[in-house]
Amino acid sequence: MRRVDPIRPERVASATLAVPQEAGAGILLLKRSEHVRTHPGKWANTAGHIESGETPLQGIRRETAEEIHIPLAPGRLEKVGVRNIKDGDTTLRLHLFFGVLHRAELARIELSTEHTAWGIFQWANVAQNSGIPDGVEMTPVTKKVWSLWGEKVDRLITERLGPSETG
Repeated sequence: MRRVDPIRPERVASATLAVPQEAGAGILLLKRSEHVRTHPGKWANTAGHIESGETPLQGIRRETAEEIHIPLAPGRLEKVGVRNIKDGDTTLRLHLFFGVLHRAELARIELSTEHTAWGIFQWANVAQNSGIPDGVEMTPVTKKVWSLWGEKVDRLITERLGPSETG
């Protein structure tokens, strides 16, 4: 079990991964297994703790490879920002990255035991917290990420996928 330092925040990296779609950009979300310690059954970005000696970029690349078995080259991820956020009683030093998954990569997704499902959700719906299917509940951290950086992610989606792809 990971030792939590009450004074120093846990270092965490997360990635919002956009997927081009005909009806606007989608983002990849993963459903957490019921047996995980935090936020079982809820949906989230790829994310995880940054190990000792890792940079945030190395951490999110490792976590993405572990969680969906798709390695992302460093140039495919862009740093969006870093903030301290609360997750219950824990303070996280969260580093958010943005990247684009190609449609062909979706067929290669293999989930780790930490997750039970994946889905592509329309960014416009997620960003406005509307049009999300019944029974889909985001983790508090994922909601916080989008409340802090939603506008910047929206700009990155438009820049990377073009205005015709973002609806």
